Amino acid sequence: MSDASFDTSIQMNARGRGVQITRNDCFTQACRAVWAGDESVPAAISDAFLS
Repeated sequence: MSDASFDTSIQMNARGRGVQITRNDCFTQACRAVWAGDESVPAAISDAFLS
């Protein structure tokens, strides 16, 4: 998971956007990507991604 997040930030920079995603943002976005719907992510799942 961390390798994929790291690769994403490199790809975004390579495209000239100058945007780096922080590690916490990567995990938060990944958590949202696998948790469908508008309801909030349960704290236990969010904590697992952010720890």
